[in-house]
Amino acid sequence: MLIIGGLIVPVTGWNYLKTIRGDYTNFDVSERKNRNSMYLLISGLMIILIVVLFVTKQSDSLMTGMFFALGLILISFIANLFIKVSLHTSLSFFLSFATLTISVGSGIAMIIITMIIAASRLILKRHTLSEVVTGGIIGIATGGGLWYYFEEIN
Repeated sequence: MLIIGGLIVPVTGWNYLKTIRGDYTNFDVSERKNRNSMYLLISGLMIILIVVLFVTKQSDSLMTGMFFALGLILISFIANLFIKVSLHTSLSFFLSFATLTISVGSGIAMIIITMIIAASRLILKRHTLSEVVTGGIIGIATGGGLWYYFEEIN
């Protein structure tokens, strides 16, 4: 509930308001220049959320996952200076690898679904191939790092 209330709801509301006001051309924040404010918001909320998770003594697994997810956002923020990263692709790969830490079968199924999501970004012309590949690399690197971390401690 902390993640939903502290991250997902505020970011959804932010994107909705920015879209209604005309600051963003669409809810997906498709303009690269508009993404800086979104990345700053997400990064700040994630840092606050990690502190809250720590103070409320949430599981180490959850906090580790949030640290790796914050890494994904920060890397994407830096990459955004050069290319519009496909966050749909990067987050989907990240979550696929996070799922792998719980269930190999479900993780593999998620990877297949992620490939469909990545293809959809191209088909819908929301991203170029290089933007989708960049998102994939970031998602695989951070999600793979999370998966490797959990493999090493178990």
